[in-house]
Amino acid sequence: MISTPGQAAPSVRPRLRLGSCRVLLRQLCEQQVPWREVATTMSRDPLLAWSILGSLPLDGPLGDRELPDLLESRLTHLGADLLRSWALHASLEATDGPTLERRCAHALLVAELALQLASETAYPCPQEAYLAGLWHDLSGLFEQADPNGLEDSNLIRRADRSVALATRARPGSPVLDAIRLHVENEDCVGDAHALARLLWVACTLAEAEPERALAALSRVVGLPPRTLLDLREDVTYLADDALRSRPASGTPVDSMIPLLASHQARGSEDGRTAGSLPWVHAAARGLMHGAFIDVDEDTLRDRLEAGCALLTGSDGPRLVFEAHGEKFLPLLHGGLDPADLAGLPLSASHPTSTLTLALRRGDPVRFAAAPGGPGRSTLDWQLDRWLGGSGFVAWPWQVDGRQGVALFVGDESVSIDGIGSQRSNLLNASLGELLRARRRLAERSAREEATRNQYDERARRIRHEASNPLSLIRSYLDLLRERHGANGKTRDDLAILGSEVDRVGQMLRRMSGAPGADNEARHCLANDVLRDLATLTTDTLFACRGITLDLRLTAQLPAARIPRSILRQVLLNLLRNASEAVAERGRVTLASSGPVSVDGRLCVEIRVIDNGLGLPDGRLANLFADGESSKGNGHDGIGLTIVRDLLREYDCALVCRSQPKAGTGMQIFIPVHA
Repeated sequence: MISTPGQAAPSVRPRLRLGSCRVLLRQLCEQQVPWREVATTMSRDPLLAWSILGSLPLDGPLGDRELPDLLESRLTHLGADLLRSWALHASLEATDGPTLERRCAHALLVAELALQLASETAYPCPQEAYLAGLWHDLSGLFEQADPNGLEDSNLIRRADRSVALATRARPGSPVLDAIRLHVENEDCVGDAHALARLLWVACTLAEAEPERALAALSRVVGLPPRTLLDLREDVTYLADDALRSRPASGTPVDSMIPLLASHQARGSEDGRTAGSLPWVHAAARGLMHGAFIDVDEDTLRDRLEAGCALLTGSDGPRLVFEAHGEKFLPLLHGGLDPADLAGLPLSASHPTSTLTLALRRGDPVRFAAAPGGPGRSTLDWQLDRWLGGSGFVAWPWQVDGRQGVALFVGDESVSIDGIGSQRSNLLNASLGELLRARRRLAERSAREEATRNQYDERARRIRHEASNPLSLIRSYLDLLRERHGANGKTRDDLAILGSEVDRVGQMLRRMSGAPGADNEARHCLANDVLRDLATLTTDTLFACRGITLDLRLTAQLPAARIPRSILRQVLLNLLRNASEAVAERGRVTLASSGPVSVDGRLCVEIRVIDNGLGLPDGRLANLFADGESSKGNGHDGIGLTIVRDLLREYDCALVCRSQPKAGTGMQIFIPVHA
C-alpha cells in the first residue's frame, strides 16, 4: 500500500548496483560537486532516480521540465553531506549481480525508445515517456536487487507493484497508468492515453525479436514499420555504446574512495570485512551530522524526511515531542494543528502512554489500537487517530542533555539495531541542530529586544530633554509674533518657523514611540507642501548662496497618499543635497505634475532638479549606500537612505537621473489618495 495522507508508507529501499555507488561516491567526493553530472548519472539509473524522487516527490506533472533538472534541484536541496552518507550506507548492501545489471540496462533502453517515440509522434511531454520507460518494471528491479527475492511470473501483479513503487514519486496519473498497461495486449492499449501506447510500443521494440509485432506496433503508435526498426537500431546502438564506455568493477575509481575500497577489497565471501565496517559507519554518521548544520527549518525538515526515506526506506517522523519538565512539548507538528495538540494531556509522566514508556526505557515502543476502543491510553488512541489510525512507533531521542520522542506512523519493526541506528543518528543529528538553531535565534531575539529597549529608553530621554528648549523656542516665537505681527512677511516667516519646531517635536515623539505620534493625516496636498518649502528654503538654502529656486506647480493636483511631515522631510533632504550640488548662480527646480500612471497606479510626481556637475563616478550605482559623506563636516552620508526608507514605507518610488556636468534630477512618484 502506498502512502497517502493519514497512511503509512511501506518500508522499502532498493539494493543499488555496486557500480552506481562507486560512480556516485566518486562524483560526490569531488571538492566542487558536479551537480549536473550527478543528476545526469541518476537520470540514467532507474533505482537512483527512484531513490531521489521517492524521497523528495515531484510537485506536479513533468510538463516540459527535464528529468536531470528535477533531480539536480532536489540533490542540491539535500546537500552533499546527506547524499554522501546515503551513498556510503548503500554501498554496504550494493550488489554487482549480472541480473540487476541486465534489468537496469533494459529499463534504460525502454526509456530511450519511449523518448524517441515521443519525439517522433510529437507527444507534448517527452520526459514523461522517458520516466515511464525507466520505471516500467520497478518491481522486477527490486526483486532482482534482493538476493532472497522470488521472480514473479504474473506480469499483471508485477505491474501493479511497479505502479505502487512509482507512486511514491508522484509522477502523475498518465505515467502510472502507462506502467500498469504496458503488460496488456493491443486491444487494451489501443484506446488508452497516448503515453500508455508509447510505452507499450517501446517495451515491445526492446524485446529480442520485435519484427513479429511490427504491424501491431505500427497500428498503435501510427508510425511506419521501417521507421520503428530504424529507431530501435539507433537507440540500441547508443545504449550498447554507453554500456561499453561505463567503468568496469575494480577500476581505479575505487582508489578515490578508500573506505569503500578497503571495505570491499578483502577476504570474506560477500566482500565485506568486519574491520572496515566501523570506519564506514563512523564516516557516514559524521556526514549525516554535517547535513543539518546552518540550514533553515524548512530545509532541515525536508532533509530529515528525505534522509529517512533514503537511509531507512520509510517516512520521517510525523510528530516530534521534547520532554520539558513534566510535559511533552511539540517540537515538530507534522501538519497537525498545534491548538489541537495543546488540548491533549501530554504529560511526560503519563502512567500508560507509549510516549512515556519509550522515554523511560530508552527503546522504541510500538502502539497499535485495540479493536474495541481506546484501550489503556486514550491519549495514544487519539494521537493514532489523528495520524491516520495505522499505529505508530514512539522513538526516543536524546541530544545535548535534552530528550523526547518522535512518532513514526505504521506497524513496523522497532529494533534499534541496523536500520534503527541510522534512524536514531538522523533524529539526533537533525533535532540537535534544530534545538541549537532555535536557541541561537532566541538568544539573538533577546539581544535585539534588549537593544530596542535601550534605544527606546534613550529616545524617551532625548525627547524629554529636547522638549524644554523646543518649548522655549516656541515661546520666543510667540513673543516675536506679538511684537512684529503687523509685518505680514515677518508673520508668515514666524509661522513657518513655528511649524518646523512642531515638526521636530513630532519626529521626536515618533522616534520614541510616544502616544499620539501617528495622529497626523495619511495624505496631503503636495502643492501646499512645495509652496511652504519654497518659502522656507529660498533664503536659507538658496539665495544666501546665489542660487535660484524655481517653483513650478501643476494646478489642481490630487491629494498624495503620504503624511505632510514625511513629504516635507523627504523634500528637505533632496533640496539640501541640490543646494550643495550647484555652484553660485546655479538653478534648482522644484516641480509637481500629474496625475501620471506608474505600473498601473495613478501617482503624483514631484521633481527636484539641479544643474550642477552631476553625481561622481560610481555614486549612481550605490546611491543609497550608507557611509561617510564626501561633503565634509555635518554630513553623515545617510540622507538618501532615510529618503528611500521613508518613501518605501508609503509605497512610493524614487528615480534618479544624472549626467556629468549637466546636473541631477530626482523624481518621486506618490500614489494618489483615493
